[in-house]
Amino acid sequence: MKHYSIDRWIDFSRHLVERAEQATMEEHLESGCAKCRRTSDVMGKLAETIEADLTYAASPDVLRRAKAIFFPRHDEPREKLNRVLAHLVYDSLRDPLPAGVRSGDRPTQALYEAADYSLDVHVSREHVSREHSAPRMVLVGQIADRREPGKWLAETPVSLKSDGGVAARSVSNRFGEFHLEYAPQEDLQLEIAVDADSTIEVPLQQGSC
Repeated sequence: MKHYSIDRWIDFSRHLVERAEQATMEEHLESGCAKCRRTSDVMGKLAETIEADLTYAASPDVLRRAKAIFFPRHDEPREKLNRVLAHLVYDSLRDPLPAGVRSGDRPTQALYEAADYSLDVHVSREHVSREHSAPRMVLVGQIADRREPGKWLAETPVSLKSDGGVAARSVSNRFGEFHLEYAPQEDLQLEIAVDADSTIEVPLQQGSC
């Protein structure tokens, strides 16, 4: 019995074969060829999966998480990149504490400037539940271009690093906002890749890590 090649069944599943050949292939399947039936079924399911993937609309949050994981890394050595150190403009840790509030419990806010950019950073401690006993920190930031008020840096890769490596990664949304969760640790630094050649470095203040 003559069998059709896999590429013909691929075209058959995508409705790319001529009408006469399609009729012949359908007759072949109806004749009881188990081998071609299996191939045709697999290619048909594969075509349905691909079509579903092409029409699937992922949420913005899913896209940002995927980009944070798979965003291309700089191939340039660190010393060849234009690394801009941010300077601190405001730190809420310097504000007096309200009565009865411990310094380790309160959220913190810091404002930074680096070259033409401004950065607003809020850090808080996530409430510990019985299911998750290990403490977690939550950092929410927003980066903007000071040259153009109201212009946010969208789709910008952000990394939170320590001496032990990368603690968390994210990508900013269309408002320049990003969200990071991580375990408390010392000497953390934000790195924001504002373009292919420049990275802003933001050493986080002790007490907000």
